[in-house]
Amino acid sequence: MKKILLAIIVVLGMLAVSHHALAAPGDIIKQVPKIKLNTNGILFDGQHIRISYIPIFGSGDPFGEIITVDENAGTALSSICLHEPSHPCGSIYTGGIAWDSTRKTIWAVVSYDSGNTFQIKSYDPNSGAVLQTCGVPPKNTGDYFGLEYDGSTDTLWFDSDQPVSYHLSLNCQIIETVSSPGVATESTAFDSDTACYYRSYSNPADPLSDGVNDNLLAQQNQNGSSTKWKTKTVISEDNAYENANRWGVPVVWIINDGNDTITAFEIPLTRCDGQLAVTWAWYKAQYTGNGSVDVTWMTTSETNTVGFFVERSGSATGTFTVISPFIFAQGPGMPYEWFDLNPLPGDNWYRIQEITTNGPGDMTEPFEAQPAIIQPPILLQGATTVIMIAAAERGTWPMQHQVLDHILGM
Repeated sequence: MKKILLAIIVVLGMLAVSHHALAAPGDIIKQVPKIKLNTNGILFDGQHIRISYIPIFGSGDPFGEIITVDENAGTALSSICLHEPSHPCGSIYTGGIAWDSTRKTIWAVVSYDSGNTFQIKSYDPNSGAVLQTCGVPPKNTGDYFGLEYDGSTDTLWFDSDQPVSYHLSLNCQIIETVSSPGVATESTAFDSDTACYYRSYSNPADPLSDGVNDNLLAQQNQNGSSTKWKTKTVISEDNAYENANRWGVPVVWIINDGNDTITAFEIPLTRCDGQLAVTWAWYKAQYTGNGSVDVTWMTTSETNTVGFFVERSGSATGTFTVISPFIFAQGPGMPYEWFDLNPLPGDNWYRIQEITTNGPGDMTEPFEAQPAIIQPPILLQGATTVIMIAAAERGTWPMQHQVLDHILGM
């Protein structure tokens, strides 16, 4: 008795998730009005942004208040008031603020004499009580102070509208200075996952500046090499980095004095330490006998890789569209496979987009679906005949049926 064994295994992604349509660096992802007009400090605490401000005379607002913001409604969720044993709530003037991701505390540039001299200290994010004193910053007078915590080195970055950014130890000693990409750096944001620094700066003479919205944003690595783009702002007083968990792409929040908003700008999806989150072993696409395309790939390393999407286009230089569900990471050395059951008429080009804990990561070069490999039938003698028919070129599947019918005597 003859038996025909037909086995078709289709590997599909386990869960479909929304995939943000990438805009361009510098594009606005989210924007909310300022809760307080004189906002001059911003941080992201892992859940929400928080802002500091200088109260308007006669408003009744206390000095030293830090407000947690609902980024969708543009309203206050809660607030704390900075205080010390000799300086009660309402007596501390605040400038730039930063989230200490190691200690889960708030660093702030503060003053006790209405902004004539300043210090940098850390405070409890729940009670507002002082915890640690850094010291006097390199520039001790002025109005615009940006502050950022660098979790990769447990240090601080201080900006004061100067031609340099100051890298400080936690006792406020200068470790190094980094030249501004423009006339003066106003604030720095840092992403520990990609080792990228994002510095907002002013330079009316920059080709990217339009003379009015002259505030730009630059991505820099540890050596100061930079890529820069316009952010359509006039003055930015402080920055804060946020990963892609909420908005689909990583962003830098900027206090935008030009239109009294707090704005999240999209930033590039690249690393600044020269490392790739994923290393590709190979990737390929091949037609099957039933008209689908088998897309496969493998990696040799994965760093913070969550999974992948398969994208498709009709040409190598055309617009690519996500066509697969989310495909969870299995780890390096494990083969990945996904079937495109409805390929385009004509040519089909694919690429694999890695998704990391920080959002979209590395991407393969475009690769074209290749014709299937035709193998002759293999007949095995015995009680059972197993017929193995390889996938054929498009349009030849009826001929395979004719060959099969002839062999089986149907």
